[in-house]
Amino acid sequence: MSIHFIKTPTLNVPHEMGGSVVLAVNSVGCSLPTGDDCDGINPYPNWTTADYAGGPNTHNEAGEIMQYGGNAYSANWYTNSIPGSDNTWSFVRSCSIN
Repeated sequence: MSIHFIKTPTLNVPHEMGGSVVLAVNSVGCSLPTGDDCDGINPYPNWTTADYAGGPNTHNEAGEIMQYGGNAYSANWYTNSIPGSDNTWSFVRSCSIN
């Protein structure tokens, strides 16, 4: 398995308390989680999207994020492979394991 690191664009957003917050976005414009853990990111194989209305969740689509093996990955397009196992996923960041 090879992991390709990509430059993640960021966006500075004014914060109501002054200053700004840096938000990361992936190649399709979806915001990426920030921080150093995977809290709130679905673990594999808890897919986020169904193939049809009312069906079971069977895959992730572009920009949807999933964690696997202590890392967070973003789907590049429709995928139901193991996150990070092929080019349908982009590495987002490592997650600390508590």
